[in-house]
Amino acid sequence: QLMRTYDIPVREYSLDEALANLEASKSHYETVKVESAAIRTSYLDNLAQAIAERDGVSAASVLKSLIHREEQRDISLAIKYVTKKLFGDGTSKVLVPNAKGEMVEITAREQLERAIILENIRKYHATERYCPLLKGELFEAIGLLGDGPAVTAILNGT
Repeated sequence: QLMRTYDIPVREYSLDEALANLEASKSHYETVKVESAAIRTSYLDNLAQAIAERDGVSAASVLKSLIHREEQRDISLAIKYVTKKLFGDGTSKVLVPNAKGEMVEITAREQLERAIILENIRKYHATERYCPLLKGELFEAIGLLGDGPAVTAILNGT
């Protein structure tokens, strides 16, 4: 559908052509994979030079910082892999006040969902009823949509 929308020409391949292209792609991938470390190093060198010129600092210190950041990222990823924390598991428990005001831990899925929904409603709709801008003289002067009688004077700074 996108191809039709943007007039991208469609080329049909025979099975033999598709397999040949797949093999060529795999071969190219293996070649680039071997060179990837050198390509990344070259990129970091160029990036460090650009940052050093922009900020007026030493390219060596910028490069050292960039390399350290990448090493930290790799270490963090390895730790996450070993501890099996690559993907967030979502919320597994929440603490909510009960009728007596005591904090109670909720772990059941349905109760969790309900508690999260209620908290989001409370948090994101907090000012709907009690906002001072929706009451009194200020509201009358500005109006709900900013179209009240005093808006022009406010915008003109008078």
